[in-house]
Amino acid sequence: PKVTLSPPSLEKLKIGDSVKVTAEVHNAKPEDSPFTYNCGGTFDGKPEDNKKNATITISPKKPGKYELSVSVDGNRFHMGSASLKYEVADYKVKIERVPSETKPVPIGAKIGFKATLTVDGKPANANFIYRWQPHPEIEFSKLDSLENDVIAKFTRIGKVKVWVQVLEKKGEILTTVAESNQIEIDVIQ
Repeated sequence: PKVTLSPPSLEKLKIGDSVKVTAEVHNAKPEDSPFTYNCGGTFDGKPEDNKKNATITISPKKPGKYELSVSVDGNRFHMGSASLKYEVADYKVKIERVPSETKPVPIGAKIGFKATLTVDGKPANANFIYRWQPHPEIEFSKLDSLENDVIAKFTRIGKVKVWVQVLEKKGEILTTVAESNQIEIDVIQ
């Protein structure tokens, strides 16, 4: 018998991804069933809860390098084991005022913001969606845009925090890839 994992390898994952990996036993005889799965490494759930499941879910919570291993025991003897290494990308987004300044903004004035998204320290260049916050308290020139810059109009006095969420579309679902620090803007009369 031989144990393999399907898929046998994973592309770099992001926080928020969810991937199912299945342990497959090849060339086993009917009398070897049922199988017991012993999972190790980083995955969803506890090893004792996965003893009867051939499929394991990975849902990364933080960036880094991880491993998943599965050892399979049959009714009569050990069937084998398999493992895979995977990596979770480190996405970060930073925002700044354009032009860069810190002075207060008069109510009703418009100022620009720009977001810079990096993955593992390098510029990220996929089709990400930039969602500026807080919406609707601030009027933004565009919402849920592929462009990383925006014009904001402030309509009330006081200190306001501005930030951006970077989203990625997977099928019909938008998942958050990164959220920026908050910039405090002082809006004056």
